[in-house]
Amino acid sequence: MEKKYFLQLSIYVWSLMIISASNCVCAVEFDKEHVLYRGEDAVEFSRNPQNSIGVDSGGRIHLAYFIPDQSSSSPDNRIMYLTVENGETSSPVRVDSTDMGGGRHPSLVIDSKDAVHVVWQDYRHTTATGNYIDNIEIYYDSTSIDGRFALEDLRLTDTNASHKGDNGYVPNIAIGNDNRIHVTWYDYTSNGNNADIYLQSSDVNGVFPIQSGIEDFCITDVHENPADYTSNWLPDVCTMPDGSVYVVWGFLTGWQGTFELQGRAVSADGVLGDIDVIAPKGSNFSDPPRLAADKKGNMAIVYSVYTDGMYQVNVQYKPMDGMWSDAVRVNDGTNDSSQPSIAFDSQGNAHLVWQEDFGGIYQVAYARFDPQAMSVDNRAVLSSEYADARTPAIALHPVTDLINVVWIDRWVEGERSIVGRNEIYTAVEYWQLY
Repeated sequence: MEKKYFLQLSIYVWSLMIISASNCVCAVEFDKEHVLYRGEDAVEFSRNPQNSIGVDSGGRIHLAYFIPDQSSSSPDNRIMYLTVENGETSSPVRVDSTDMGGGRHPSLVIDSKDAVHVVWQDYRHTTATGNYIDNIEIYYDSTSIDGRFALEDLRLTDTNASHKGDNGYVPNIAIGNDNRIHVTWYDYTSNGNNADIYLQSSDVNGVFPIQSGIEDFCITDVHENPADYTSNWLPDVCTMPDGSVYVVWGFLTGWQGTFELQGRAVSADGVLGDIDVIAPKGSNFSDPPRLAADKKGNMAIVYSVYTDGMYQVNVQYKPMDGMWSDAVRVNDGTNDSSQPSIAFDSQGNAHLVWQEDFGGIYQVAYARFDPQAMSVDNRAVLSSEYADARTPAIALHPVTDLINVVWIDRWVEGERSIVGRNEIYTAVEYWQLY
């Protein structure tokens, strides 16, 4: 009898420990800053830096960034990739395989076998007569765990537009539980003033359809009723447990600079859901919305918005099969805040980073968003006062939930460094003790 009661008490105490750990609001502890890469090149993350970082099942960090062309008469941009393992950074590897043009704005994702998939916008088909923006296409490449990319990149789009405006631009990538790869971008293929959102998906083997135009991949309809300078811009995408995806973007009319944030679901077989108006305004051309989903299919979108005389960072939450919530302020309102990124942990909490303007010198801040309480806690500044920290990105270890944050440091003139900090302990590690 005593053993029975002891066993019941042990199970009860063990359950309390798990509940306590899953609801812990203790301050997150990070290690010191680490310079992961330093060079004289003006390294940059994508306009949406959220997919600049990924973490594989072994805890290795993967980074994709680009080196923008500064002076060449024809573009000479480069897509670069490196890894960080046990504090050691690998030598950078060039991803795009071209002698002319190169790419900008890479987006990275890691699949269940720790293979890395990268997409970017590529200039190799542009010409001087079009000011090198007359035929920008979306390209893709991948590498297994050995870090070797293919000798030739895969061209995903073939727009061949008859105007000199941009074509495919700023892609983002996501991967589902079925290992299908989903790529979304905005494209001016109809004309140079109006852009639509496009979504292209691979099969379960990672094979994309043979290219024969992109019309079948369009998921918005600005081109059907064009108005001057009306566009859908800068999408992001996340995957759902049922194989569907959700895409968000900014809808802009008349070059006013502020988006109406919209989104829609797309089923696994390509059926389009209704368009949701998520927020009447938010984000802008240089700071698009970021989207993430947890393992159950609950989603959150994070974005900057100009209000109360400064830029603030807001988060909105959409439970599975529910509606988008009202906005919750992420930053404390003290400084101009922008460039947020978001990632979910295994318990459904969201972790956010963003940059704050301290009088022209930027620092990276962190906070946790609790969807159950619809509240933000654990705000902290991660970068040092001797940094000019920009465009942070965040990714969590897929097994332990360990938080990894990276950003670009512009403190030294003419030198850009990639700097990172990692969480020291996670609740998951504590659970494994019991």
